[in-house]
Amino acid sequence: MNLKLGRDANGNKLLKVSFGKGFRGFSVQTLGNLPRVHKATHLGEISRATIENELHAFVKKFGTGRQKDLLGW
Repeated sequence: MNLKLGRDANGNKLLKVSFGKGFRGFSVQTLGNLPRVHKATHLGEISRATIENELHAFVKKFGTGRQKDLLGW
């Protein structure tokens, strides 16, 4: 799983999640959904475990079936 920060067309901060070849990734708006990730200016400021914990909690509560499958649930 690869993680990157980015922005959408409206300037909202996104966490982009991508996987190996053959799998389409997805993105999550960070504001309100991933508060620690949203405060970071780059992903090196916070631990990967923190990022993954926030992502997993978000996907567990609001994610689609496909997103849950990609994260191994």
